Amino acid sequence: MKLVDILNIANEGYPDGFLAVYYHPSTGKSKRGSGDTLAQFIVREIQDTYDPDASDMQQLAEARRVMSNARREVESVIDKLEAAPGKATYLVRKRTGSARRSSSGMSTTR
Repeated sequence: MKLVDILNIANEGYPDGFLAVYYHPSTGKSKRGSGDTLAQFIVREIQDTYDPDASDMQQLAEARRVMSNARREVESVIDKLEAAPGKATYLVRKRTGSARRSSSGMSTTR
C-alpha cells in the first residue's frame, strides 16, 4: 500500500476531507496548508510512521496505532482541563428558559 492510499483513507474519515489541505491526494507528498492544525498533525503522524516495506496490514495497523496514541493523549489533556480548579461551569438552561450562570458568576439568558 502506498502512503497516499493511507492518507486518502484517513481523509475520508476527517470532516470535509480537510486532511488533503496538507498533502497532495494524488502523490501523498506534503503541501503547505493552513486552517486546521489537527489535520496537519494527522497527516504528519501518518507520513512520519509510514514504512514502504511493510505489508498493507502492517501499514494500516501502524496508522491506527499512532492515531490511537494521539487520541489517548488528547483525552488525557481534556481530562486535566475538566478537572482543573476554576473551570468554567454552566447551569444548563432548562426548557423553562431559566438563566444560566458562567464561572464568572454572571447570569445570562438565552
